[in-house]
Amino acid sequence: MPRTRFSQISSWMRFVNKDTRQERRENDKMAPIRDVFLTFVKDCQKHYNPCSHLTVDEQLVPFRGKCPFRVFMKCKPAKYGIRIWILADVDTSYCKNLQVYLGKRGNAPERDQEERVVLDMVSVLGPGYGITTDNFFTSLELDEELIDKKLTICGTLRRNKACIFPEFMPS
Repeated sequence: MPRTRFSQISSWMRFVNKDTRQERRENDKMAPIRDVFLTFVKDCQKHYNPCSHLTVDEQLVPFRGKCPFRVFMKCKPAKYGIRIWILADVDTSYCKNLQVYLGKRGNAPERDQEERVVLDMVSVLGPGYGITTDNFFTSLELDEELIDKKLTICGTLRRNKACIFPEFMPS
């Protein structure tokens, strides 16, 4: 498609009601694309049956435009972008659940964010799945929550986690 034709179509296409846009934007940072994003996530949950092993991880989608929830992560190749939490199938890499990180909730930083994210991601699953995480997500509290839901977890632990017994630390 030629660039000018794409520009014309995209200038006419709207996903939000202009009359209520400002009001919704004050309460919801993702208001312009929320409906489209939620439709995509619901379709992923409805039409995809994953294998028995899934992984929860984050992805930084490179983006330098104007966005109220754009983040800076110095350890990523693309430093600026939109942070998305993903529950993906290990075999096919297809998504089962997604969630966009919208920044702080209120004025205080969120406590136990990693546990909340994993529990939100696996809420669409039934029992019997194995979840793989990296050291950001893995904790003893999360393990206990997932065991109650009859899910297993495999992940690495950071050395500075309080839940690690001294006997397991290197001498």
